[in-house]
Amino acid sequence: MQAARAGANAKLILIIADDPLVMEAMGGLFQKWGYEVITAATESAAHARLAERRRPPDLIVCDYHLLSGTGVEATRRLRGALQIPAFLITSESAGTELARALANDIHVVRKPTDAKTLRRMLRQLLGGSGRGE
Repeated sequence: MQAARAGANAKLILIIADDPLVMEAMGGLFQKWGYEVITAATESAAHARLAERRRPPDLIVCDYHLLSGTGVEATRRLRGALQIPAFLITSESAGTELARALANDIHVVRKPTDAKTLRRMLRQLLGGSGRGE
């Protein structure tokens, strides 16, 4: 789990995935685009990291399958009462599970995905670029 600064005005993205390569690749890509990134392998680690930062994320990006439940559940709990935009990254095709994500206002990006799709989703949910543009 790591945090990286991209600048004082950068939007903060929380990435939760239990695959270190996924976290590293997405985190590096988002940093390159000017976002500040926190990565965590578990929901509890994400809570701890956000408590250290003393600010909620501007966006939650979560893998659907986590070691301790689903990304839908983790995202819902991390949001609490806040209206934080979020999307899941999944290879899941079960309509019921994905409908549950959408019912919780969580967007879905299917694996495999590419940088263009990720960037489009970030701009859709955050607007502009990582530096508040």
